[in-house]
Amino acid sequence: MRVLEIILTVSALLLMFSFVSGKLFLKVKLVLSSISITLCAAQLWIEGYRWQMAGVYVIVLLGMILRMAGIIRGRSQKLLSAGQKTGESAFRSLKRFCVVAGTATGILMVIGSAVLSSTIPVVKFPAPAGPYAVGIQTLHLTDSSRPEPQTPDPGDSRELMVYVWYPATAKNDRQTAPLLPGDRQSNRKLTSAFAGSLGIPPFSLDYWQYIHMNAYPNVDWLRSEGPYPLILINHGNGTSSLLHTTLAENLASNGYIVAAVDHTYSTAATLFPDGTVTGFSESLSSDHFIATGTQLGNVWNDDNRFVLSQLKQQFADYIDTDHIGIAGHSFGGAAAYEAMFSIPELKAGIDLDGSLYTLTGPSLGKPFLFIESEDYYNRKKRIAVPDIDAEEKIMNNARLSGGGKLYIKGTAHFNFTDLQLYSSLLKYTGMTGSIDGGRSNEIVNQLVLDFFNRHLKEIHEDGEDGEDGGTAAGTDAGTAARTAAGTNAGTNAGYVEVVRP
Repeated sequence: MRVLEIILTVSALLLMFSFVSGKLFLKVKLVLSSISITLCAAQLWIEGYRWQMAGVYVIVLLGMILRMAGIIRGRSQKLLSAGQKTGESAFRSLKRFCVVAGTATGILMVIGSAVLSSTIPVVKFPAPAGPYAVGIQTLHLTDSSRPEPQTPDPGDSRELMVYVWYPATAKNDRQTAPLLPGDRQSNRKLTSAFAGSLGIPPFSLDYWQYIHMNAYPNVDWLRSEGPYPLILINHGNGTSSLLHTTLAENLASNGYIVAAVDHTYSTAATLFPDGTVTGFSESLSSDHFIATGTQLGNVWNDDNRFVLSQLKQQFADYIDTDHIGIAGHSFGGAAAYEAMFSIPELKAGIDLDGSLYTLTGPSLGKPFLFIESEDYYNRKKRIAVPDIDAEEKIMNNARLSGGGKLYIKGTAHFNFTDLQLYSSLLKYTGMTGSIDGGRSNEIVNQLVLDFFNRHLKEIHEDGEDGEDGGTAAGTDAGTAARTAAGTNAGTNAGYVEVVRP
């Protein structure tokens, strides 16, 4: 909960208790009501409305109305004769019961709002662990050489939104970038589309407008430490690049340029500069996953090629073109694996819990790391089909090229996105696992950083530059596992475990 939300909630509870307390003077009760309504106005003005706090808002407003009504009624009663006593005792008992019941209901509403506000908070992303400040730029790119495959008009070219994080000069006096990139009206359309993809009411995600990144928008690049390795990030099918913000910020703070591509019509929603919001167009079939996955993957990797060529032109002074990597979640991880075949510039890659649609082809010969959720790892053990067996063979052989396969205990599919930070309630839906979301986020970010440090910066576990790039079989996976599960675990060293099967 935010600061004023906490104060307002406490004030609302005190207001409710004042209705059943006969020891407080009327003036004290009036002051308490006035303070509560003032705090409510201040919270709405400064921090902004959240539907999670609706119960508190209602109680504060209703409490003030009832208090004023009580004063008016009390003055009116003084003008009446006090001679009628028939039924007076029963009336007072009924009145007392209503007051107590109403107060109890009000307290439950306030507590309910506090619980919702705490379990579905305005997310505060963890600070990046690297030494550099982080900047972010948003690019709108149009590939005029390719028609848009998801629209009927053959004149539509493929348009993409790309988010670029980079090492920046420190700008402590500037406001960090909001998570949502548009104006109020555009962002409302964006969150409504996201909500629709999740099957929840449109207003449910309105509070995302208050979420801020740790990155500063459009600040100067840190030139003194460049050029920097570049990493492309591919989101999962039907999600968004915005759900990989903490991963991108952490890499950028450690000296990487990170470009996250929103693959249009494969996101839950993508906002373009003119206010247009594109939604999700399902193009994968579980019954024909290899065929439909290959078709969609070809579109995504054409996107990756185009974005890479544009980045190399626009940021030529900053990108170390000899050290480029790729990572992706879910289908984006499978696309990252396929991209290693088809894009020669890519030197290393990571698949975060993605089922492969490329099960044949030449040996990669490039370091590639598979990081799985425990949920997916266990499900695969219960399935005996040729495609799974072929996928397992590819993953197990990855260690021969300096990569490997890991899984993180207690995780499910969305523990590899920022969604795990949005609410602890997600574990009850099966979207995330039993592991604490913040801890899982820390582990995933460290694993990804360790891997790319070794293969794109040739930095070993001890921080010294290496001559061989760390390509010994299995070394990378083991190092990353020890770092994430041990060295940085602190007091939670035994809470989770990174496992290399």
